[in-house]
Amino acid sequence: MNFLKNMGWTVPATLAISSTTAFADVTPEDVWALWQDYLTSSGYEVSADTSTSGNVLIVDNLTLSMDHGEDMGGFSAQMGTMTFSDNKDGTVQIGFADNMPLTMSMTDGEEPLDLSMVVSYIGLDMVASGVPTNQKYDFTADNMKLALTEVVVDGEAVENASFSMDFAGSKGTSSLAIAGDMIETMQAMTSGAITFTGAFSEPGEGSMNVSGNFADTMLSTSASLPITEEPSSDPLAMFYGGMQGTTKFTSGVSTVSLSGQDNDGPFQMDVSAASNALEFDMDSDHIRYDTGAESIAMTMFGGGIPFPLSFEMASTSTNFEMPLSRTETPAPFALGVTFADLSVPEMLWGMIDPTGQLPHDPATVSINIGGTATLFGDLLSEDVMESDDIPGEVNTVTVENLLLRIAGAELTGAGAATLDNTDLTTFDGMPRPEGSLSLKLVGGNKLLDTLVGMGLVPEDQAMGARMMMGLFAIPTGDDQLESTLEINAEGHILANGQRIQ
Repeated sequence: MNFLKNMGWTVPATLAISSTTAFADVTPEDVWALWQDYLTSSGYEVSADTSTSGNVLIVDNLTLSMDHGEDMGGFSAQMGTMTFSDNKDGTVQIGFADNMPLTMSMTDGEEPLDLSMVVSYIGLDMVASGVPTNQKYDFTADNMKLALTEVVVDGEAVENASFSMDFAGSKGTSSLAIAGDMIETMQAMTSGAITFTGAFSEPGEGSMNVSGNFADTMLSTSASLPITEEPSSDPLAMFYGGMQGTTKFTSGVSTVSLSGQDNDGPFQMDVSAASNALEFDMDSDHIRYDTGAESIAMTMFGGGIPFPLSFEMASTSTNFEMPLSRTETPAPFALGVTFADLSVPEMLWGMIDPTGQLPHDPATVSINIGGTATLFGDLLSEDVMESDDIPGEVNTVTVENLLLRIAGAELTGAGAATLDNTDLTTFDGMPRPEGSLSLKLVGGNKLLDTLVGMGLVPEDQAMGARMMMGLFAIPTGDDQLESTLEINAEGHILANGQRIQ
C-alpha cells in the first residue's frame, strides 16, 4: 500500500533506504533534483514552476503525466505547492500545505476518469539529509488524511460518491540513492491506525457503504529502477531493464464493514481479524506473494441470503510464486491455500444434519503445491502474449501438503513427480510423469455410513465408493486406509505396488 506515491505526493515518504552512509550536506536544489530523477525514471514526465525566496525553494503547479501508449490511455496528476527549506545545518525541511489539493486524470481509451482529492496533514515534520546522490528522509505526522471530493467519468460528475482514508500517528524513514545505473528506494513506516470510509449510490441500482480499520500497521518497501533521462511509455522496457520491488505489510486487529441496498433488499457484511500480513516481491525473473490472517470472523445477512450467517476461522493463508522470464534451467513455482478450523453456525448445520449425526467440528482445507518450470521466452513480452504456443513446460511437481478435515474424517497426502516433456505418447499428448503420491484417510467409512443413514448418499453410490477404496487403498488401522499411487519409468500406474494400468 504505497499510498503516498499513489495519492500523488509520491516521493517524500515512499523513497527509501536505511543507509549506513555517513550523511554530509544536502541542499534544497539537491533534494528536488533527485526527486525529478526518480520520477522520470519511474516513467513520469515532470513539469513544475520553481522559484526561490530566501533559503526556500518553492515548487508550484507540479504535474506528473504518463503515456501508456496507443489504446492504453494515460495518467496525470496535479498537486499543490511544496517547499524545500535550507536548515543551514546540511539538512532540508520539506513542507506541504496543510490541505493540499490533488487532481488525477486517467484514460484507457474508453471512459476518462478524473478524481479530485484533498490531502491533509496535522503535525507533519519531514527532514532530508545526506549527500546529493544518497538522501535520507525522516518524517512524523500526528495525522494524515486523504479525502475524495469529486469523481468525473467521461465528463459527467458522479453524485453520491465519497471516500476518505485517515492515518493516525505515522512515522518512519525512507531514502533515495543512486547506485551505478539504478535508483534505489526503501521505506519503513508505522501508523497507529488506518481507518477508511466510503459510500456510493446510483438511482435505480442501489447503494453501498464501506468502512474499516487497521490497527498497529507496519509497512516496508524497497525498489530499484533503471535511471533514464527521458520518461518511457514502455513499462516492459523498465521492467526488463532491472526494475524490482518488495513490499511487506502487517497490522493488528482489523475490521471491515460493507452495507447497502440492492434489488434483493438491504445487505450487511462484517469481517474482522486479529492480525494480517502481506509480502510481495517482483522483478523480471519472478513474482511472489504471501498473505495471511489470524482469528477471522465474518457475519452477513440480506442480499438474497434468507437468514443471518456467521463464520469463524483460526487462520487463512495463500502463497503464489512463478517465473516470468526465459529460464536456462528450471525455476521454482508454488501455489498454496489454507483455511484452518472453519466453523459454521449450528443453524446451517441444522439444515444439513438436523438430528446431529455428524460431528460439527471445525473444518480445515489446506493444499500446497510446488515444483519447477522452464519458460521458453519472457512471459510478459509482446511476442509471448500474442502467441498461441505454450510458453514453457513443467519439469517437476511436488504436493508438499494436502489436508482435508471435515465431519470427523481426515484425508492427508504428499508426493512428487518428474515430468518427461519429450514423451508425449504414453499419456496421449501429456508429458509422462514419474513419481508417487501417498494418501491416508481416517474416518472415511464412518462418514460414508452416516451419510447413507441420513439419506444424503444412496446405498449404491456408497457401495461404488467402497469398491474404489478397496481397489486403491489398504486398511492400516481402525477405519484407516492408506494408499501409494505410483507412475514408474515405463508409464505403468500402480496402487500399493499392484499395477492397475
